[in-house]
Amino acid sequence: MFRSKYILNMRRKCGSFLLWLSAILTPLPWGGVGGGLLLTSCGELFELNDEDTPLGQLTMDRRQVDLMVGDWYKLPVTLNIGEDIDGTLHFESRDNDIVRFRGDTVEAVSSGQVYAIAEASGGQLKDSCLVTVYPHWQLDFTEYQYDMVVFANVIVNGHAPDDDTVVAVFTEDGELRGVGRMLTQDGEDYMLLRIYSPDNSNEDLVVRCYDRSRAMGGEAEEHIT
Repeated sequence: MFRSKYILNMRRKCGSFLLWLSAILTPLPWGGVGGGLLLTSCGELFELNDEDTPLGQLTMDRRQVDLMVGDWYKLPVTLNIGEDIDGTLHFESRDNDIVRFRGDTVEAVSSGQVYAIAEASGGQLKDSCLVTVYPHWQLDFTEYQYDMVVFANVIVNGHAPDDDTVVAVFTEDGELRGVGRMLTQDGEDYMLLRIYSPDNSNEDLVVRCYDRSRAMGGEAEEHIT
């Protein structure tokens, strides 16, 4: 089993998820030293030009929303119209098997990607955003023979992650290999990431994070090997 100590810092930029992973590997009681690693990532943004019409303007404030199956999020919308224009908002999903709406709240049904549409003035004003739905990050560790442990000090927007934050490790082809959990020792919070593998060969691994309260996800550009 390989043990190391990582410092994992996460913050947001440009409405997407920006993730830094810097590793400090120091001599450990049971031997071994390490070097340094920096991972940076910014989630993709779907850009859609706003349309002005004589009726006014409708703009969805988010261009991309990330959800996990079973989660929901109230989509923020900005509507600027004249006094005589019908401002009733209507929301719809391009695929109700992936997401569905309850009023202005989008609910994740199954994994996939789909556009969410907001309409006003009888459909004459429209805008959309892309919704990505993740499956639950749950792992059956009994299927794997090898593992390693990473201890991470995690900061999300200047604070330790709460119950709405999930950090996980995947292979490049999307196979889940480990999910982090928060622990406390001597009054200090830290995250334990146990990463599993079917053999003891080197693999490229991707770090991903999901922030349920902000409906945002992110992935590191650099990989763990």
